[in-house]
Parts: sequence; structure tokens; C-alpha cells
Amino acid sequence: MKEMSADKQLFDFREMRRHMVEDQVVRRGIKSARVIKALKMIPRQKFVPQKLIVESYNDCPLPIGYHQTISQPYIVALMSEILAIESHHDVLEIGTGSGYQTAILALLGRTVASVEIIPELHAKAREILELLQLDNIELFCGDACAVLPQEARYDRIIVTAAAEKIPRHLVDLLKDDGKMVIPIGKKDQQLKMVIRHGSRIEIFNGPGVRFVPITGCDFKNG
Repeated sequence: MKEMSADKQLFDFREMRRHMVEDQVVRRGIKSARVIKALKMIPRQKFVPQKLIVESYNDCPLPIGYHQTISQPYIVALMSEILAIESHHDVLEIGTGSGYQTAILALLGRTVASVEIIPELHAKAREILELLQLDNIELFCGDACAVLPQEARYDRIIVTAAAEKIPRHLVDLLKDDGKMVIPIGKKDQQLKMVIRHGSRIEIFNGPGVRFVPITGCDFKNG
């Protein structure tokens, strides 16, 4: 299906999406069939500013306003694969941003709770996700510490902005044997996976990454 861009040129976004998955994701080692299928299904061009729509499937993050970005497609795939989300899992996302990662999570898990601290991004993501009729998503606007239900616990947590240390208050939101993936660091950042085993946690180091810094709660002190 071909769709019209802002400058009236025709672009075959479905074909662009296919190339994105094959060239940027599969060839770099992403193996999860469920993650690959989700990336093939979600129209990434819906989540970028209209002036950047031609760049929707480029191998890079893109600005979405308010000093935030939509992550590089490979990083979205990698973080989703690391979490190993199953269809019965309840997922928490810290940082809705454009809503693109949220949409991918919605195809992988049972429910998705996603929190965005910037009201304008929250409103735009809600609009797009409602148009896509993804009905297992609950969006929250504000500081995660203030707006999430206190009793809620999650099988998986994904954080889409960098904290200086692993936030204990997010670890506490994991169910037993739950997993969290989060970028840690300031200038030099590293993707980390945290697994909770009761009061004990395991930490696994991933590749170097670059995310915008996280805001809200007390993320600097962990």
C-alpha cells in the first residue's frame, strides 16, 4: 500500500518497513519471531513528525520534539527481544515518547502500562495508538512515582531513557522473576537487564547505547 507524504510524493512504506526489518534488525542478529513480526506490523511513519516522514525507516533515532527522540529501530527490537515478553505478561514502559515502542509492546504482551512525563507527547501518542486500535494499552501522564497504581506489579519493565543508577523503586515494581531493561549512565551509557529474585537481583550487561536522560522520581540516586 502506498501512502502520500507531506510533499505529495509517493512512498511505499510497507516496502520500506520490510527493508528496515531485514537490513537493520534481522541481519544484526535479532532472532525473536514475535519481535520481528511486530516490527513488520506497526507503521513507524505514524509515530514521527510529518516533516520527517520520509526518514521513518532510517537506521537512526529521530527527534520528536521536547528534546526527545524515537529510538533507532534496531534498539527497539533489541530491547524487546532482551525482555522475552510472552503473551501473558503485563508490561510497564517508562517513557512513552512517540508511542512506537509502546505499540510494539502491545503486540507482544497481555497488557501495557506506559508513562510519559511530557503532556504534549502523552497526548500525541494517545491519539496515534487509539487510531491503531491497540486496546491493551493504558497510558499515564506524569511522574511514574505519582501516577502508577501503588499495588501494580509487572512481569517486564522497559525504560526508554537513561538513569544514572538502577532505580530500586522500579525494581520493586517487578514481580518475582520479572525482568527490566534499562540504559544506565551519563555520557557513556550501557544497556542493562535486571532480573528480580525476591529481595535479590541479577544484573546483566548489554551493549553501549545513547538515550536522553530520564526525568521524574529520584532516578539520580537509584
